[in-house]
Amino acid sequence: LVLSKKKREEAITKKTTHSWTEIYINGQWVPFCPTNGYFAEIPAHYLELYKGDRAFIIRTKNIDFDYRWKVSERRSSEEEVLYTNATNYFNILRLWATLEQASISLNLLVIILTIPIGATVVAFARNVIGLVPFGTFMPALIAVAFRDTGLAWGVILFTITILSCGLFWPLLEKAGILHVPRMAIILTLEVMIIVGIALVAINFGYKRAAAISLFPLAVLTLTTERFVISIIEEGWSPTLQRFAVSLLVATAAYLVMRWTFLENLIIAYPELLLSVIGVNLLLGSWTGLRLTEFIRFRSLYLRGPNEMSGQET
Repeated sequence: LVLSKKKREEAITKKTTHSWTEIYINGQWVPFCPTNGYFAEIPAHYLELYKGDRAFIIRTKNIDFDYRWKVSERRSSEEEVLYTNATNYFNILRLWATLEQASISLNLLVIILTIPIGATVVAFARNVIGLVPFGTFMPALIAVAFRDTGLAWGVILFTITILSCGLFWPLLEKAGILHVPRMAIILTLEVMIIVGIALVAINFGYKRAAAISLFPLAVLTLTTERFVISIIEEGWSPTLQRFAVSLLVATAAYLVMRWTFLENLIIAYPELLLSVIGVNLLLGSWTGLRLTEFIRFRSLYLRGPNEMSGQET
Protein backbone atom coordinates (compact mmCIF):
# COMPACT_ATOMS: atom_id res chain seq x y z
CA LEU A 1 0.00 0.00 0.00
CA VAL A 2 1.56 3.31 -1.11
CA LEU A 3 0.90 5.96 1.52
CA SER A 4 0.44 9.63 0.75
CA LYS A 5 1.15 12.68 2.89
CA LYS A 6 -1.78 14.20 4.75
CA LYS A 7 -2.36 16.06 7.95
CA ARG A 8 -1.86 13.97 11.07
CA GLU A 9 -5.48 14.18 12.12
CA GLU A 10 -6.73 13.01 8.70
CA ALA A 11 -7.05 9.32 7.87
CA ILE A 12 -5.91 7.94 4.49
CA THR A 13 -8.51 5.96 2.55
CA LYS A 14 -7.30 4.00 -0.47
CA LYS A 15 -8.63 1.25 -2.68
CA THR A 16 -5.74 0.46 -4.99
CA THR A 17 -2.68 -1.48 -3.92
CA HIS A 18 0.77 -1.63 -5.50
CA SER A 19 2.92 -4.70 -6.22
CA TRP A 20 6.66 -5.06 -6.69
CA THR A 21 9.04 -7.93 -7.36
CA GLU A 22 11.77 -9.40 -5.15
CA ILE A 23 14.59 -11.52 -6.60
CA TYR A 24 16.69 -13.94 -4.52
CA ILE A 25 20.35 -12.95 -5.04
CA ASN A 26 23.25 -14.40 -3.01
CA GLY A 27 21.03 -15.42 -0.12
CA GLN A 28 19.10 -12.13 0.06
CA TRP A 29 15.73 -11.04 -1.33
CA VAL A 30 16.34 -7.83 -3.33
CA PRO A 31 13.23 -5.71 -4.10
CA PHE A 32 12.60 -4.20 -7.58
CA CYS A 33 9.87 -1.66 -8.32
CA PRO A 34 10.10 -0.75 -12.03
CA THR A 35 6.81 1.15 -11.91
CA ASN A 36 8.12 3.83 -9.54
CA GLY A 37 11.83 3.31 -10.22
CA TYR A 38 13.03 1.83 -6.90
CA PHE A 39 15.87 -0.71 -6.80
CA ALA A 40 17.14 -2.74 -3.81
CA GLU A 41 15.00 -0.77 -1.35
CA ILE A 42 11.48 -0.46 -0.03
CA PRO A 43 10.66 3.24 0.48
CA ALA A 44 9.37 4.45 3.82
CA HIS A 45 5.93 5.29 2.36
CA TYR A 46 5.44 1.70 1.15
CA LEU A 47 3.34 -0.21 3.69
CA GLU A 48 4.00 -3.92 3.19
CA LEU A 49 0.79 -5.93 3.59
CA TYR A 50 1.56 -9.27 1.99
CA LYS A 51 4.36 -11.40 0.53
CA GLY A 52 3.69 -14.28 -1.83
CA ASP A 53 3.22 -15.46 -5.42
CA ARG A 54 -0.57 -15.50 -5.31
CA ALA A 55 -3.00 -12.61 -5.40
CA PHE A 56 -3.47 -10.81 -2.10
CA ILE A 57 -7.30 -10.89 -2.31
CA ILE A 58 -9.22 -13.62 -4.13
CA ARG A 59 -12.99 -13.30 -4.63
CA THR A 60 -15.75 -15.18 -6.40
CA LYS A 61 -16.90 -13.75 -9.71
CA ASN A 62 -20.22 -11.94 -10.19
CA ILE A 63 -20.67 -10.90 -6.55
CA ASP A 64 -21.06 -7.46 -5.06
CA PHE A 65 -17.61 -7.10 -3.51
CA ASP A 66 -15.78 -3.92 -2.59
CA TYR A 67 -13.02 -2.95 -0.16
CA ARG A 68 -11.17 0.08 1.14
CA TRP A 69 -7.95 0.61 3.11
CA LYS A 70 -8.13 3.17 5.88
CA VAL A 71 -4.81 4.23 7.39
CA SER A 72 -4.58 6.58 10.37
CA GLU A 73 -1.72 7.60 12.64
CA ARG A 74 -1.26 5.74 15.92
CA ARG A 75 1.44 6.19 18.53
CA SER A 76 3.48 2.99 18.89
CA SER A 77 4.70 1.58 22.18
CA GLU A 78 8.42 1.36 22.98
CA GLU A 79 8.37 -2.42 22.53
CA GLU A 80 6.84 -2.13 19.06
CA VAL A 81 9.39 0.49 18.05
CA LEU A 82 12.29 -1.69 19.19
CA TYR A 83 11.15 -4.89 17.51
CA THR A 84 9.50 -3.64 14.31
CA ASN A 85 12.78 -3.63 12.35
CA ALA A 86 14.59 -6.37 14.25
CA THR A 87 15.70 -7.96 10.96
CA ASN A 88 17.29 -4.74 9.70
CA TYR A 89 21.10 -4.97 9.55
CA PHE A 90 21.43 -1.57 11.20
CA ASN A 91 19.09 -2.46 14.06
CA ILE A 92 20.99 -3.13 17.29
CA LEU A 93 18.56 -5.94 18.17
CA ARG A 94 20.03 -7.94 15.29
CA LEU A 95 23.42 -7.64 16.99
CA TRP A 96 21.99 -8.89 20.30
CA ALA A 97 20.36 -11.83 18.50
CA THR A 98 23.72 -12.70 16.93
CA LEU A 99 25.46 -12.53 20.30
CA GLU A 100 22.78 -14.70 21.89
CA GLN A 101 23.34 -17.31 19.18
CA ALA A 102 26.99 -17.32 20.26
CA SER A 103 25.84 -18.21 23.83
CA ILE A 104 26.60 -14.72 25.16
CA SER A 105 23.86 -13.93 27.65
CA LEU A 106 21.97 -10.65 27.65
CA ASN A 107 22.71 -10.30 31.36
CA LEU A 108 26.46 -10.27 30.64
CA LEU A 109 25.94 -7.61 27.97
CA VAL A 110 24.01 -5.46 30.44
CA ILE A 111 26.86 -5.75 32.94
CA ILE A 112 29.46 -4.80 30.33
CA LEU A 113 27.45 -1.83 29.06
CA THR A 114 26.71 -0.46 32.53
CA ILE A 115 30.30 -0.63 33.85
CA PRO A 116 31.19 2.75 32.22
CA ILE A 117 28.16 4.25 33.97
CA GLY A 118 29.39 2.89 37.31
CA ALA A 119 32.83 4.33 36.58
CA THR A 120 31.18 7.71 35.91
CA VAL A 121 29.50 7.55 39.32
CA VAL A 122 32.94 6.96 40.87
CA ALA A 123 34.38 9.90 38.90
CA PHE A 124 31.54 12.13 40.13
CA ALA A 125 32.14 11.02 43.72
CA ARG A 126 35.86 11.81 43.43
CA ASN A 127 35.85 15.06 41.45
CA VAL A 128 32.64 16.74 42.61
CA ILE A 129 31.95 15.33 46.07
CA GLY A 130 35.57 14.66 47.05
CA LEU A 131 35.22 11.07 48.27
CA VAL A 132 38.39 8.97 47.93
CA PRO A 133 37.69 5.20 47.86
CA PHE A 134 40.13 2.33 47.34
CA GLY A 135 41.51 2.17 43.82
CA THR A 136 40.52 4.22 40.82
CA PHE A 137 37.41 2.32 39.75
CA MET A 138 37.34 -0.35 42.44
CA PRO A 139 33.86 0.71 43.72
CA ALA A 140 32.41 0.14 40.24
CA LEU A 141 33.83 -3.40 40.22
CA ILE A 142 32.49 -3.96 43.74
CA ALA A 143 29.06 -2.81 42.49
CA VAL A 144 29.23 -5.41 39.72
CA ALA A 145 30.10 -8.05 42.33
CA PHE A 146 26.99 -7.05 44.31
CA ARG A 147 24.79 -8.11 41.36
CA ASP A 148 25.23 -11.77 42.29
CA THR A 149 24.41 -11.52 45.99
CA GLY A 150 22.24 -8.42 46.14
CA LEU A 151 23.14 -5.19 47.89
CA ALA A 152 22.46 -6.18 51.51
CA TRP A 153 24.20 -9.56 51.44
CA GLY A 154 26.95 -8.14 49.27
CA VAL A 155 27.81 -5.48 51.85
CA ILE A 156 27.72 -8.06 54.66
CA LEU A 157 29.92 -10.58 52.83
CA PHE A 158 32.29 -7.88 51.67
CA THR A 159 32.70 -6.34 55.13
CA ILE A 160 33.19 -9.62 56.99
CA THR A 161 35.64 -10.98 54.42
CA ILE A 162 37.77 -7.84 54.13
CA LEU A 163 37.99 -7.25 57.88
CA SER A 164 38.79 -10.91 58.60
CA CYS A 165 41.57 -10.98 56.03
CA GLY A 166 42.86 -7.64 57.30
CA LEU A 167 43.16 -9.06 60.82
CA PHE A 168 44.86 -12.19 59.49
CA TRP A 169 47.42 -10.26 57.41
CA PRO A 170 49.81 -9.28 60.29
CA LEU A 171 50.30 -12.98 61.11
CA LEU A 172 51.48 -13.63 57.56
CA GLU A 173 53.69 -10.56 57.67
CA LYS A 174 55.41 -11.81 60.82
CA ALA A 175 56.02 -15.17 59.13
CA GLY A 176 58.11 -13.41 56.46
CA ILE A 177 56.20 -14.89 53.51
CA LEU A 178 56.68 -13.35 50.07
CA HIS A 179 53.92 -11.23 48.56
CA VAL A 180 52.48 -13.61 45.93
CA PRO A 181 52.23 -16.69 48.23
CA ARG A 182 50.78 -14.38 50.88
CA MET A 183 48.04 -13.25 48.47
CA ALA A 184 47.36 -16.89 47.57
CA ILE A 185 46.82 -17.64 51.27
CA ILE A 186 44.53 -14.61 51.55
CA LEU A 187 42.53 -15.82 48.55
CA THR A 188 42.19 -19.26 50.16
CA LEU A 189 41.04 -17.64 53.38
CA GLU A 190 38.48 -15.56 51.47
CA VAL A 191 37.06 -18.66 49.81
CA MET A 192 36.77 -20.42 53.17
CA ILE A 193 35.04 -17.41 54.76
CA ILE A 194 32.59 -17.00 51.87
CA VAL A 195 31.73 -20.71 51.80
CA GLY A 196 31.27 -20.71 55.58
CA ILE A 197 28.98 -17.66 55.52
CA ALA A 198 27.02 -19.14 52.61
CA LEU A 199 26.45 -22.44 54.45
CA VAL A 200 25.29 -20.66 57.59
CA ALA A 201 22.99 -18.38 55.58
CA ILE A 202 21.47 -21.30 53.66
CA ASN A 203 20.72 -23.10 56.93
CA PHE A 204 18.81 -20.00 58.04
CA GLY A 205 16.94 -19.79 54.73
CA TYR A 206 18.96 -17.00 53.04
CA LYS A 207 19.89 -18.73 49.78
CA ARG A 208 20.80 -15.44 48.09
CA ALA A 209 24.00 -15.32 50.15
CA ALA A 210 25.32 -18.39 48.30
CA ALA A 211 25.13 -16.64 44.92
CA ILE A 212 28.84 -15.94 44.57
CA SER A 213 30.96 -16.26 41.43
CA LEU A 214 34.59 -16.03 40.34
CA PHE A 215 34.51 -12.30 39.56
CA PRO A 216 33.55 -11.19 43.11
CA LEU A 217 36.37 -13.35 44.46
CA ALA A 218 38.87 -11.54 42.25
CA VAL A 219 37.46 -8.16 43.34
CA LEU A 220 37.65 -9.20 46.99
CA THR A 221 41.29 -10.23 46.59
CA LEU A 222 42.28 -6.92 44.99
CA THR A 223 40.36 -4.93 47.60
CA THR A 224 41.95 -6.91 50.42
CA GLU A 225 45.39 -6.13 49.04
CA ARG A 226 44.57 -2.41 48.92
CA PHE A 227 43.06 -2.61 52.39
CA VAL A 228 46.14 -4.21 53.92
CA ILE A 229 48.58 -1.86 52.17
CA SER A 230 46.56 1.08 53.47
CA ILE A 231 46.75 -0.33 57.02
CA ILE A 232 50.53 -0.62 56.75
CA GLU A 233 51.02 2.88 55.31
CA GLU A 234 48.28 4.92 57.04
CA GLY A 235 47.03 2.92 60.02
CA TRP A 236 43.66 1.46 60.95
CA SER A 237 41.60 4.65 61.37
CA PRO A 238 42.19 6.20 57.90
CA THR A 239 41.88 2.76 56.32
CA LEU A 240 38.49 2.08 57.89
CA GLN A 241 37.31 5.52 56.75
CA ARG A 242 38.35 4.79 53.16
CA PHE A 243 36.72 1.38 53.42
CA ALA A 244 33.42 3.00 54.48
CA VAL A 245 33.75 5.51 51.63
CA SER A 246 34.38 2.66 49.19
CA LEU A 247 31.22 0.88 50.32
CA LEU A 248 29.22 4.11 50.05
CA VAL A 249 30.41 4.83 46.50
CA ALA A 250 29.95 1.17 45.51
CA THR A 251 26.38 1.28 46.82
CA ALA A 252 25.64 4.43 44.80
CA ALA A 253 27.16 2.86 41.67
CA TYR A 254 25.16 -0.33 42.25
CA LEU A 255 21.85 1.55 42.55
CA VAL A 256 22.53 3.49 39.35
CA MET A 257 23.73 0.44 37.40
CA ARG A 258 20.74 -1.64 38.56
CA TRP A 259 18.18 1.03 37.62
CA THR A 260 15.78 -0.91 35.37
CA PHE A 261 14.98 2.06 33.15
CA LEU A 262 18.68 2.73 32.57
CA GLU A 263 19.42 -0.95 31.85
CA ASN A 264 16.62 -1.13 29.26
CA LEU A 265 17.70 2.17 27.71
CA ILE A 266 21.37 1.25 27.37
CA ILE A 267 20.63 -2.23 25.98
CA ALA A 268 18.27 -0.74 23.37
CA TYR A 269 20.47 2.25 22.50
CA PRO A 270 24.11 1.38 23.31
CA GLU A 271 25.22 4.45 21.37
CA LEU A 272 24.16 6.42 24.46
CA LEU A 273 27.54 5.42 25.92
CA LEU A 274 28.90 8.33 23.89
CA SER A 275 27.03 10.61 26.29
CA VAL A 276 28.99 8.98 29.13
CA ILE A 277 32.16 10.24 27.46
CA GLY A 278 30.64 13.72 27.35
CA VAL A 279 29.74 13.61 31.04
CA ASN A 280 33.28 12.57 31.93
CA LEU A 281 34.70 15.39 29.82
CA LEU A 282 32.64 17.78 31.96
CA LEU A 283 33.78 16.07 35.17
CA GLY A 284 37.39 16.22 33.99
CA SER A 285 37.18 19.99 33.52
CA TRP A 286 35.70 20.58 36.98
CA THR A 287 37.72 23.31 38.71
CA GLY A 288 35.41 24.26 41.55
CA LEU A 289 35.55 23.25 45.19
CA ARG A 290 34.58 19.71 46.00
CA LEU A 291 31.69 19.27 48.41
CA THR A 292 33.93 17.85 51.15
CA GLU A 293 36.34 20.78 50.72
CA PHE A 294 33.48 23.24 51.01
CA ILE A 295 32.38 21.56 54.25
CA ARG A 296 35.96 21.47 55.54
CA PHE A 297 36.66 25.15 54.83
CA ARG A 298 33.13 26.45 55.33
CA SER A 299 34.22 28.70 58.21
CA LEU A 300 36.65 30.55 55.92
CA TYR A 301 34.10 30.67 53.14
CA LEU A 302 31.36 32.08 55.36
CA ARG A 303 33.59 34.75 56.86
CA GLY A 304 34.09 36.52 53.58
CA PRO A 305 37.16 38.42 52.31
CA ASN A 306 36.53 41.51 54.47
CA GLU A 307 36.64 39.61 57.77
CA MET A 308 39.73 37.66 56.71
CA SER A 309 41.60 40.82 55.69
CA GLY A 310 40.62 42.44 59.00
CA GLN A 311 42.07 39.54 60.98
CA GLU A 312 45.32 39.69 59.00
CA THR A 313 45.81 43.39 59.84
